[in-house]
Amino acid sequence: MAVFKQLNGRGRYHDNLARHDVINYIFRLDKAMSGFIGGIHVDPFSPAESMRKVAQKFENDSMIRLRHFIISFSPDEIDDPEIVNEIAQKITLWIGQRFQAVYAVHEDVFHVHAHFVFNSVSFLDGRKFYGTRKDLYDFINFLKSLLLAYGITQLHQISWKSGQDTQDFWE
Repeated sequence: MAVFKQLNGRGRYHDNLARHDVINYIFRLDKAMSGFIGGIHVDPFSPAESMRKVAQKFENDSMIRLRHFIISFSPDEIDDPEIVNEIAQKITLWIGQRFQAVYAVHEDVFHVHAHFVFNSVSFLDGRKFYGTRKDLYDFINFLKSLLLAYGITQLHQISWKSGQDTQDFWE
C-alpha cells in the first residue's frame, strides 16, 4: 500500500531556517543515493533562498514557511527508485502550478519513498497555502489517479503526530 504522510503540524516549520533545514535534509546524498532530486520554479543551487525571496516579495514570510510530506511505497508495489522519481516529478509538476516545490527520492530504508517540500506562499499571487479539506481532497484525487496508472490501488494517510493510519482513501 502507498502511504501519504503529512509532516506539518501545529508549531512546525515556523522559524526562519525551516526551508533551509528541511530541504538540506531531504537532499542528503546518504538518503537520496541515486541522486533523484528535483524542483520547479526554484534556483537549483539555492531552492530555500528562492522560496524565501517569493515569500518576502509578497510580504508574507511569517508563520508556516513550508509544507512537507512523504509518499512511501511498500517493496512489493514499487522498489525501483527510478519509477518513484518519475512519480515524484509528476507530483512536483502538479504542485508547481501554484507553488515552488522540490523533491528527493530516499532509498536509505527498506521502502523507497519521496519527500516533497513546497513553499507555503504562492509565486502567482502571494497567497498562503492553508491546507483546507478541499486542498487535501484535490491532491488525494490527483494522487489516486496518478498511482492507479502505476497499478497501485491502496493509499493510506498517516498523521505526523500519531504515526497511525488516519484515513483509507481506497478500500
